[in-house]
Amino acid sequence: MNAAKHTAPPPVRVAIMIFLMASVPLTAAAHSLGTGQSYAPSGKKKCMYVVKKVHMKKKRVRVCHKVTPTPTKTPVTTTTSSSTGASQLFGNPQGITVGPNGNIYVSDGPMNRIDELSPDGSLIATFSSSGVLADPVGVKFDSQGNMLIANHGLDEIVKLSPTGDLVSTLHLDRPTPEQSDHPYGIALDARGNIYVADHQHDDIRKLSPTGVPLARWQGSNVPPLSGPRDAAIDSRGDVYVADTENSRIVELDPNGNTLRSIGGPGVGAGPGQFYEPFGIAIDAQGSIYVADQGNNRIQKLSPALRPIAQWGSPGHNPGQFLYPSAIAVDTHGNIYVVETKIPTASGLEGNGRVQKLSPEGAPLAVWR
Repeated sequence: MNAAKHTAPPPVRVAIMIFLMASVPLTAAAHSLGTGQSYAPSGKKKCMYVVKKVHMKKKRVRVCHKVTPTPTKTPVTTTTSSSTGASQLFGNPQGITVGPNGNIYVSDGPMNRIDELSPDGSLIATFSSSGVLADPVGVKFDSQGNMLIANHGLDEIVKLSPTGDLVSTLHLDRPTPEQSDHPYGIALDARGNIYVADHQHDDIRKLSPTGVPLARWQGSNVPPLSGPRDAAIDSRGDVYVADTENSRIVELDPNGNTLRSIGGPGVGAGPGQFYEPFGIAIDAQGSIYVADQGNNRIQKLSPALRPIAQWGSPGHNPGQFLYPSAIAVDTHGNIYVVETKIPTASGLEGNGRVQKLSPEGAPLAVWR
C-alpha cells in the first residue's frame, strides 16, 4: 500500500477545507447528505477552526456558536389527493405508525419530517424541525401522546409533544456499551420503556422512558441477531424482532431470552420463510405482520409464529409491492405498508408509497 495516500495535506489546504465546511448552513437536509460533522446537539456549542487575518497575519481561530432547533407542527389546509397520484406526497417514506387519534404517521427520511395523514390518506399536518430531524425512520407514540422517532441520521431518539414541540433528545453516543449507532425501528412497552433496533451493532437496546440504558440484547440462540431493523411488543411484554440479515423473526421474553423463531438463517420464499424482513407489527389479537422486503410481500403469523396468510407479489399495481419496509395495523385491523425506494447504480428504485390493505389483505388505497 502506498503510504503517501495517508499523509496529511499541506496546512494551508487543510485550513481552506475547514473554512468551506464552516460556510455550509447547519440544516437537517445537510445531515442526510452526509455532512454530519457540521451538526451539534440541541443546546450545545459547535466549534470549528476558520482562517482569519489577525494583525496582518493569517491565524486559525476557534469559532463557536450555539445550535438551537425550532420544532414545528405545520397544519395543512390544502390536502393532496394522494390516491390519484395528482401530486407527490412523499420524498421517500421510511416508517409508519398509527397514532392514538387514529391518524397515520409516516416518516419521510429525505424530507426530514413526519407526515400526519387521516385514515383516508388526506395530509393533515407535517412535523419538522430544522436541526432536529435527520433521516427519521421508526416512529411510535407513548401513553402521553408524545411521538418518539428513531432519528437515524443523528444516531438518537427524538421525543416530540403532540403539538410538535421538542420534549427531549436521547443521545445514544459512542463508545459506551449502551450507545446505539443507526437506530432504525422503535417500540414501546406498557411501562413506556423504549426498544431500539440497532442494525449497526446487531442488537436491541432497551431504555427507560427517560432514556436510561437498561439492557442490550442479541438473543440467546445461535446465530445471534444480525442487522435487526424493527421490533414490536405484545400484551405480555414479549419482543418480536425483524432479524433482517438472518432472514427470520425472533421472539424474546421481557428479559431478552429467545423463546422461538421462524425462518432463517438463510433466505426462503415459502410460507414462514423470509428474505430480509424489515418491518413488523402486532394487532389487537396478537397476530404478527411482517414486511418481507426481499420477497416483496406481507406475511401474517399467529402469536406462536405459525404462518397464517401472505399477500402480494413484485410490481407497481395496488396489492403488489416493491421493497416493503415498514408496516402498521389500526384498531379496525386495516394494514398500512410503506414501500421505500432503495438506491441502485441507476438511481432510486421502487414505488415510494404507502398502501392501505383490508384485514384480509385486499388493497384499499394507494398514497404516494
